[in-house]
Amino acid sequence: MVKESQPALRKPFEATFQRNSATLVVATEELSQAWRDHFGTTVRVNVGEGCSRLGGLRRGTLGTASLTVLRAGPHTLTAKPSPAHGHVHFLLVVSGSVVLTQDGRRAEVPRQGLVCLDSSRRFGLTVPEKSAIVAIRVPHSALRVRAADTARVTALPWSREPGLVKVVGETLAGFGQYAGDLDDDIAGLIGASFVNLLAMLIRQHRDAEVHDSAASREALLEEVMRYCLEHLDEVDLTPRAVARAHHMSIRRLQQLFAERGTSPARWIRAERLARCHDDLRNPAKRHLSVATIGERWGLLNASHFSRQFRGQYGVTPSELRNLLLAGAA
Repeated sequence: MVKESQPALRKPFEATFQRNSATLVVATEELSQAWRDHFGTTVRVNVGEGCSRLGGLRRGTLGTASLTVLRAGPHTLTAKPSPAHGHVHFLLVVSGSVVLTQDGRRAEVPRQGLVCLDSSRRFGLTVPEKSAIVAIRVPHSALRVRAADTARVTALPWSREPGLVKVVGETLAGFGQYAGDLDDDIAGLIGASFVNLLAMLIRQHRDAEVHDSAASREALLEEVMRYCLEHLDEVDLTPRAVARAHHMSIRRLQQLFAERGTSPARWIRAERLARCHDDLRNPAKRHLSVATIGERWGLLNASHFSRQFRGQYGVTPSELRNLLLAGAA
């Protein structure tokens, strides 16, 4: 039995947002609540300017799966991981576009694009323009997948070419149009079948492991290293901060550096010491004290700096400077 049909994406948010800050705060709260309800975790939302209204929101359930249909203006969100209540989320971009970052990858998802994320790990979502999104949430247990399995398929835009992805995308679009209109029993039966399709989709892409090739891991590591070098002088550049900036776990970051025979902390420390070594050898910087040079590269503890420098170069910073001064005399 089908309930009386309702127009899709027509239920407006109670608040609209303009450029004035008072209305913007209300709109942000409305949008935060919508995403919080969907992801089931704490989210932080920043709403962009230049759009006259948020749009619409609809929800529905399909057995173990929960559906959210959202139309909104530009905004970004970051979500706190929820390991105890992890779900896999599939996002279909009906119109507009989104950018998803998770597990060290960044996916630009265009109109009609499909992508997935796992809320048990940190992720970020950017909606750069007015967009309509159909999102479905499924528990790990219903998909019969582990977090390790989803880590291979998150933040990878799937092509809508003929095949399983196209079937899933078009079915999800249909659910979005009629969210909440189906009888509960029928919705449960349809949902169970659809969840099986989603499980097949994950296994299909997991087994392919196209993105997890040696070349892609190397490219990701190079990107992380470039980021570290650009922020090397910042005291709060830590492995945890680097992992957070790239929306990946500490373990994933450590695995990447392990392929080079090192660790994130060891590599960052070595690069900082190398910059200090260069400064100590630079005649133009002889007026700087040893402690100041260490501080310039995030090494604030003078005794630790001296000990680490000696471990890497065989002499302390002061000894190196004295040797250079004696040689120049």
